[in-house]
Amino acid sequence: MERDDFKGTMFYNGPTVSNKFEHGIDAPEIEEISLSARMEKDQPMRFFLNVIDYYEGDWRGYDQAFDAEGNKFHALAVRHKVNCHFFCGFDEVLQIELDPSYLKKHIQSGVAMRLYGPAHSASAPFNLPGAYIQGFLKGSYD
Repeated sequence: MERDDFKGTMFYNGPTVSNKFEHGIDAPEIEEISLSARMEKDQPMRFFLNVIDYYEGDWRGYDQAFDAEGNKFHALAVRHKVNCHFFCGFDEVLQIELDPSYLKKHIQSGVAMRLYGPAHSASAPFNLPGAYIQGFLKGSYD
C-alpha cells in the first residue's frame, strides 16, 4: 500500500503472478500479471489488472482484451520496450480496468483473458486465480 497525501490517493499493489520458467526454458508470452487498486479523494476505488507481455516477431500494439466469456475490455499501454539484436523482442506493459462487481463475480472461477492488437494479433491466454482475487479484494478493503 502506498499513500500520497498531496494528491489524496491510496495505491494498493497485489503480488505478481509470474509465468516465467527457470533453467533456460523459453518463457510464455505473458510473463507477469497482478491486481492493483487506486482510491482518489472523494472517488470510488478503481481496480486494474496489470499485464507484462513479452514476445518476439512483429509489434502487436495491444489495445484490448477479451475474457473467456467474450467480454471486451480496453487495454491501456503503460510502457513499451524493444530489444533488437539478431531478432527483436518486445515488452508491453498494460493496464486493464476491471469493475469491482466483475471481480466479485469471478472470485470462485478466476479470470481468463487474452490480449489483442488492432491487426488481430493475439497474446497467449492467461489466468488470474479466484483465490488471488478474493485475497486482493479482502486486503484492499480492510
